[in-house]
Amino acid sequence: MSSNRVTLETFYRQTMYSVLRRKEDLLRLNEQMSSGSRINRPSDDSIGVIASHLSQRMLEEVEKYDTNLDHARSWLQQAESTMQSMSDLISMAKERAEQMSTGTYTPEQRQMIATDVRNFLDQLLSLANTQVNGDYIFAGTRVDQPAASSELQVDGQAQADSANAGPGELWGQGAYTGLLSRDVSLTVVSFGSGALAGTPGVAGETMTLSYSYVDDFDRTISGTVTLDSTGTGNGVDIGDGVQVYAKDAKLWDAATGLAVASYNVGDTFTLEVGRNQGNDEAMDVNLSWANRMQYNYNLEDLLKTEGVSGGNRSNLLDILTQWADALEKDPTEQDYFEAVPNGLNATNSSLINNPNTPSSSAQVRVDGAWQDLVVADPGDPTSTIAKYQSQEEYWNDLQVWDLEFNVGAPVALSSATLDDATLDSRSFQFYLDSSNDQYSGIPSASNPMVLRVAWDNAGTWTDGGTVTVTGTGAEAVATFNDPVTGDAVQMYVANMSFVSEDIVPASTDPPANIAVWDGVAPLPAGTSYSPVFYPENTDPDGYAGPPPLTMTVTYQTSAGVRMHQVVNIPGTDSRNPISLDLDGDGHQDTSFYLSEGGSVDDGDYHRLTLEQYNTGQEESQKLMDEALDMLESAQSNLLKYAADAGARLNRLDVRENLLGGDNLRLYERLSQAQDVDVTKVVTELNTYELLYQATLQSTAFISSRTLADYL
Repeated sequence: MSSNRVTLETFYRQTMYSVLRRKEDLLRLNEQMSSGSRINRPSDDSIGVIASHLSQRMLEEVEKYDTNLDHARSWLQQAESTMQSMSDLISMAKERAEQMSTGTYTPEQRQMIATDVRNFLDQLLSLANTQVNGDYIFAGTRVDQPAASSELQVDGQAQADSANAGPGELWGQGAYTGLLSRDVSLTVVSFGSGALAGTPGVAGETMTLSYSYVDDFDRTISGTVTLDSTGTGNGVDIGDGVQVYAKDAKLWDAATGLAVASYNVGDTFTLEVGRNQGNDEAMDVNLSWANRMQYNYNLEDLLKTEGVSGGNRSNLLDILTQWADALEKDPTEQDYFEAVPNGLNATNSSLINNPNTPSSSAQVRVDGAWQDLVVADPGDPTSTIAKYQSQEEYWNDLQVWDLEFNVGAPVALSSATLDDATLDSRSFQFYLDSSNDQYSGIPSASNPMVLRVAWDNAGTWTDGGTVTVTGTGAEAVATFNDPVTGDAVQMYVANMSFVSEDIVPASTDPPANIAVWDGVAPLPAGTSYSPVFYPENTDPDGYAGPPPLTMTVTYQTSAGVRMHQVVNIPGTDSRNPISLDLDGDGHQDTSFYLSEGGSVDDGDYHRLTLEQYNTGQEESQKLMDEALDMLESAQSNLLKYAADAGARLNRLDVRENLLGGDNLRLYERLSQAQDVDVTKVVTELNTYELLYQATLQSTAFISSRTLADYL
């Protein structure tokens, strides 16, 4: 039989372990009492630590969602309130429009309403720039800048079409002089070298752009410009103070240091001109796990797209601007009608071409003093009577005459390689070609006119070949070769009828207006057409130096024939009017002059359209039905978005309640994992204190007996 003897060392080790364990239990319970937490270190409860950490992280997410929700609510509440204020302004504008549509208003009343409309416009702009905590809420993601400008601005970078092959950028700049917003379409047409890609200015390369936009009179203006370098200092004018320029090349060949195909033929861009300075990018917030919501509205949403869309303007600021402008101009009695420097496209009557030199600024003004025009008195041939009894009668005649003003002679010349001085030295004259001597009418593709070119060869007039004209105006350019250098020379003729002398007697209407030449016989004594080149940068108030400014005025006769008169203009302003007798009765039918302080260039072209000039016409009245419809549409649009904002606020309220429930559950879970049960801990603490005291006492008692036995 064997027995295990407990050694003294083992006895002491066990008793000390028991004492220390009871002491640790007491320390743990005291720490829980003082901290209020059941877990004070991972070793207290590893599973509980993981559960607590997870609950804490989810609580932090809920707090972030609450912050996001408050942020979105402040934006949406302000947006909803602002949209309602905008709607109230539109209601007041509609009231004014409805009042005007039902009665006749004096000029003074129209001015008062115009002031009201301007105030509505200013208040809308102020509301458009509403801020929350320093952020502009309708500017898209550009929250640090106003959403709308009080003045129309040329947006910097033109938006590139996604299909563009080249990385090049086009930019806009300039002080816009137009009244309404617009989008300008820009397309790379060609390069001077004939290449399919390149960068203007690199190795002498040039790039031709076509442009197209709808102007303040709802006419589509189109044309081309050429860029010969990049950067802001090389911008070119495209009308109404807008310039475009090419940004410096992006891609470079490290070996040659030259740009690599920054632009490609066919690249298309859109340049925006308007008040909207923000963007249409959405801003979202997380409201919970996998739950996002957009909370911003951009200005284009609320006030509709700027420019012309679908053939109509719909932007609220444009509508009010146009209406206020018409109201202000309605009572204005001007003594002239302005002719706009643009012409109709030869193949598409909805398009307008702008052949004018961009720096040209002079306006052609047709004398509106209709009361002073006289005709022979039918009852007394020795006296005269007023030609018109009302301004409307004069307007009607002006519309029938369809006046156009071409700066220069009936034939305009230009060359990409030869300057005006060289062309002028040729002394070109143009005659109907003898093979085309029965020609009559306005040149067109179906009725082409062949002109024979004569030029001064050291004092001898020499045949320079022929050129075929298939249209009129700068949009219908024909080409022939310079007889000395062979360089291409571009030419176009004014919008008028051409009739050869050998088929029309001088007494008929229209009179003979151009001679026929076969290129061999001596030049005929009849009329020929020659381009006129006048000095550039001359004094606009006198055109110092020969020759004076030459202008071809074309018009339509009562028989519907397009005729012309060539006049010389000695100076500008109403001090230098040019009288026109359009019907051949010996009395002045109208007159015109150039505005003071402006400039013109050879080939500039102006066309008169009466509806554009508001000389006492109640243009605002014509806008009533359209303005009312557009205001109604704009208000419906605003109310739609206001209702949407209300719906989103309701969604936020629902989400806030759900987050509140999540918050309570997570706190409860965290409390269950971490918080101490005070009653339980106190009970355990008392129990462990008793156990600890008992352990100490029993250890002391046993230890003393064992020591005595040992001794």
